[in-house]
Amino acid sequence: MELVLPQNYLEIEQEEMVYLEGGDAKNFANNINGILTKMGISYANRMMAGIPSNAQLAKMTWKQASIFFPSLTAKISALSGNPIVIGAAVMASTVGLWVVWNKRLFY
Repeated sequence: MELVLPQNYLEIEQEEMVYLEGGDAKNFANNINGILTKMGISYANRMMAGIPSNAQLAKMTWKQASIFFPSLTAKISALSGNPIVIGAAVMASTVGLWVVWNKRLFY
């Protein structure tokens, strides 16, 4: 008797387990925390700015993150007062959201 694999199986060459279908909210939370830490923003300043804690970020769904991340960027870029800068920042953060959600970059 011969071992037969399903037709739609995926052969994995790595020795350790890896995500096959993208990231998750835990990855998102760690990346946001890493970004803010590298920018020198302390936990107290995060709370004053209305940025959720890591635990709250890790519980987010993709939809919640897609609302939160561009709005956070808009808040930070609003300090410039220029609507073009704010719009460009929101557009860039929307694209960046996918990267921060799916890739391990800042931790």
